[in-house]
Amino acid sequence: MKASRTSTTKIFGVGPVVAATAIGLTGDVTRFPNRDHFASFNGTAPIDVSSGGKKVYRLSRRGSRHLNHALHMAAVTQIRHRHSEGRAYYERKVAEGKGHKEALRCLKRRISDALYACMVEDAKRDGRLLERGPGGQSGNGSVSSAAGSHPRHRLFGQATPGPAVRLRQPTEPRLQRRLEHGRRAWQLHGRRLEKRLDKQRGLDRGCRDCSSEPAFGVLFGTRRRPA
Repeated sequence: MKASRTSTTKIFGVGPVVAATAIGLTGDVTRFPNRDHFASFNGTAPIDVSSGGKKVYRLSRRGSRHLNHALHMAAVTQIRHRHSEGRAYYERKVAEGKGHKEALRCLKRRISDALYACMVEDAKRDGRLLERGPGGQSGNGSVSSAAGSHPRHRLFGQATPGPAVRLRQPTEPRLQRRLEHGRRAWQLHGRRLEKRLDKQRGLDRGCRDCSSEPAFGVLFGTRRRPA
């Protein structure tokens, strides 16, 4: 811990073990754009399940459980010492009407934000925090950083060129084939309609001739169609 020159041990309740756990599990802190992403990583960000005008948040079981346990130990240490700022923050949350566990989760999130701020400052001091580009990656200020290297730095052009755009005008035989296909389709549709009409006329005639039998007999094949 002395060799890393970390400033996380300045946080009350964060000793060498908790600091080493946080630094080791976090790795490169520059991969988190902000403290909210870091909170999602360590499981201190609540899950919003609000409905209508009622705000409801549930406990998150996601993220690194080992890092979440380290934050829990730091929060418990702060609560046990009455002179700590964490104890005062915990008591304020309880006074607002929150339960013990809910107030404890709020304190863990506050410690998570403090840890993230300290690790970001350490990264700036060591020169590991570079300016982030629009693509979300560090070290590249171009818009295409999320997709790959900058177009100016490419040696062999685009790796997978897109298909060439061709505006082919339909020729006369092509138009003739389309018209012929449409004409045949309409003729086939007309024939089908004629067959249906002929069948319906035959059914109506058969029902009038055999009024003693039910009309649905012809439809379901229970009696023969009259000749």
